[in-house]
Amino acid sequence: MPSQPAPTRRTKPCCDSLRQPGIIALGLVVVATAAVAQIPPAASPSPSPIPALRAEARLAIERGLADFRANLLEDAKAEFLKLTQLAPNHPVGWVNLGSVEFRLNQFDDAAEHLRKAIRLDPTAAPAWLTLGIICYQKSDLDGALAALSQAVYLEPNSARNHLYLGVTVRKKGWIDAASDELRKAVELDENYAEAHFNLAVLYLELKPPAIELARRHYLRALELGAAPDADLDRALRQSPETSAEHAENAERR
Repeated sequence: MPSQPAPTRRTKPCCDSLRQPGIIALGLVVVATAAVAQIPPAASPSPSPIPALRAEARLAIERGLADFRANLLEDAKAEFLKLTQLAPNHPVGWVNLGSVEFRLNQFDDAAEHLRKAIRLDPTAAPAWLTLGIICYQKSDLDGALAALSQAVYLEPNSARNHLYLGVTVRKKGWIDAASDELRKAVELDENYAEAHFNLAVLYLELKPPAIELARRHYLRALELGAAPDADLDRALRQSPETSAEHAENAERR
């Protein structure tokens, strides 16, 4: 909810790291009676197809999701743990269990269970995404890059996937790649406040900073509900104006 040069005259950098987006229900896989077919057996490289869920297992999913939506995370965890016992070879239980554990800040358990889901179904994009975020939060940038790249590969039209990948590659210092990913997130979802905010931060880090582009995306983020950032406000006030030509070049990078 998610180390670099500061714009001119800034005494307290606002961009030591890109703001991490808030995380709500990351990775939760809804599998009701009619949705079981959304996980195709052919997608799994395991020797046997992903098994169908019995009625008791589907009930555990429904209860777990209801608890999750009510913010009863420990209760949700108990239901998804039960699901993994009822259907240990089905990825949905492990994805959901790991996702709830992530919300409970139980990162080691979450990572273990998400990897279990991925072994059962390597196409489980929500598992890759949440695992990548855990790696990022544990400062394992190479692990985060690998997992988030896989999430983007599996779901290239997810703005959230591109945003997190952009945050990660920026942390590694790859400005152009970060810009590409963050712009792709905005392209896929023009109303994505966190993507606009992170683009504003990124544009301020260019040499020279692209002030007008940064201001444009920051104001759009505020319009969409992002919280104001005092350091970013200060940086935009103190930084010199840049030419329209420089702003155009920055947007093309």
